[in-house]
Amino acid sequence: MSSNWGDADFPPAPIVSAQTAGFVARPLVVARAATVWFVAAGCWLLAGLASELSSKGAVTVFVTNTSTVGRTDQGTVSVTHTATETVAPAIVLTIVAVLVALWVGLIFLVRNGANWARITLLILAIIGELTTLSQILNTFGGTPPDTWAIVAGLLDFGVFWLVIAGLIMMFQPNARPYFRHR
Repeated sequence: MSSNWGDADFPPAPIVSAQTAGFVARPLVVARAATVWFVAAGCWLLAGLASELSSKGAVTVFVTNTSTVGRTDQGTVSVTHTATETVAPAIVLTIVAVLVALWVGLIFLVRNGANWARITLLILAIIGELTTLSQILNTFGGTPPDTWAIVAGLLDFGVFWLVIAGLIMMFQPNARPYFRHR
């Protein structure tokens, strides 16, 4: 048998398996963790949208202005005026969408075995869980929520538990070798 590259006969290339080449196949638990994370990110985006549709969802910024009116022998007389302003829903939803995009990017990196992304996701998840818990308590505490606030609260509740499930799956003993070899 001759090849197109000359007169020499070359044996066929050896068959190399993924294990022989040093690759570790993605464990099913990592694939499932990524799926759970993707669902959590989608729910968080929908919760942000529902929160903006709610009457409780307006992000309020407090602006305080203090001005000095005059000085007397007893001290300075000043007047403080506090006003509230709401942030436009488009700005809030844009921020939420950018955060979800970054979250999804980290999930893809974790799914592909980047250990630094797994640790980063762990740290951000701990911070995010505290924020999500605060959102749930704000939604269902105090004044009765409207329909969209209830939807947002239930989605936040789902995100809370999905993130915990994703964290547990991501750090299972059979997932660790996948992250060590990358």
